Amino acid sequence: MKGRLILFLHLIGQIALPTSLNAEVLSLRKAQELAVEKSLAVKAAKVTKDNIDVKLATFESAYNPRLGVAGGVDIEAGLSEQRATPLAFLYGSYTFYNGGKKDLHRSMIQAEIAAANQSVPSLVFAIEREMEVLFLEIAMKHAAIRLKEEALKVNKRHRLMATKRRLAGLVSETDVLEFDLIEGIFQREVEITKREVDVTKRLLGRKLGLPESFEVETLDIESPQTIQPTLDNLLQDALANHPARLRVQHEAKAIELEAQLNDADWGPKVDIEGRLGYLPLDSRPEDKKAGASVTLTATLDLFSDGMRSATKRELLSKREVITSLLDAEIQQLEFLAADAFGKAKILEGRREIEKKSLLQAKRYYKATLDEYGRGLKNSPDVAGASTLVTDARARLLETAYEWHVQ
Repeated sequence: MKGRLILFLHLIGQIALPTSLNAEVLSLRKAQELAVEKSLAVKAAKVTKDNIDVKLATFESAYNPRLGVAGGVDIEAGLSEQRATPLAFLYGSYTFYNGGKKDLHRSMIQAEIAAANQSVPSLVFAIEREMEVLFLEIAMKHAAIRLKEEALKVNKRHRLMATKRRLAGLVSETDVLEFDLIEGIFQREVEITKREVDVTKRLLGRKLGLPESFEVETLDIESPQTIQPTLDNLLQDALANHPARLRVQHEAKAIELEAQLNDADWGPKVDIEGRLGYLPLDSRPEDKKAGASVTLTATLDLFSDGMRSATKRELLSKREVITSLLDAEIQQLEFLAADAFGKAKILEGRREIEKKSLLQAKRYYKATLDEYGRGLKNSPDVAGASTLVTDARARLLETAYEWHVQ
């Protein structure tokens, strides 16, 4: 399981809901793809990654041999006259040794690329999760609507029973009105929930740039999975694969390599330079004609006016910041994994409790109906027993929803 503990539900087809004949059904996968495609943050991260890729493709030019031409005038000044001699030559130079700067530079850019590669998956993961939560919210509201509509059907049967008993003179008018009151409450709740679904769908449509008329794939939220891995296994996998942690880790490596590259800048260097043509007078042959020269030079900077130490302090500070960020990311992952794992276990326990509560409510409802038929219970008793069943189903549904979104 990758990243912090988020237990994704399995999609088990679609649940038929009243939809417009011309409305397009938007799947979760399609919504996630559209959200990622429209994300400016993802586009910026991809541009950053592309720019670093270009750096890797071009950095070697700074370490390749140089070849060029030069021209000018060499002026000799004497006591009585000055003489100007034209210069024109071809030159080439190459650094034989620079403390491994080329390999360090390549490794540093590769670490930056690795960090950039983790930025995109991290953003995509967050965007896809946001879409999933919106779909789960819509699925939860659809399930709540179905629950209330089923309760309305049951309430109508109860009202019919009460009406028959009222006509037989066995109960009063208030027994019938009891079910009329419940019907009004349930109808208002259904209407409010449908409006909430419309609001959530409009929000989804604005995020994805969709037309007003569309339906969404309804997810099954009533069958949560049971956690199988242990917390240690989940945490180990999270630390090994979470994009944010990997990104910070690669950034820390890049800073470390940059510090080594800075040290190499102040190390010894060995350069070779060759010239061919009409060289400066002090490098020409005795006949003053065209010639060639080769120079091998070893250099070592001894004084930098504090630049080297200042740069090193800056890099050490950056490394401390990145190390602190890495430690904080690991602590956050440990906390999130433990918290989510604990909440999931609690919700599993709640689910079992609510299932037992539902069974008890159903038994009580059945017994109440039997006693109502024998004249031992009245309409408020039946209404109360039916409401207990509806409430128990609603709590079970809420538990399943919380399990998916936590």
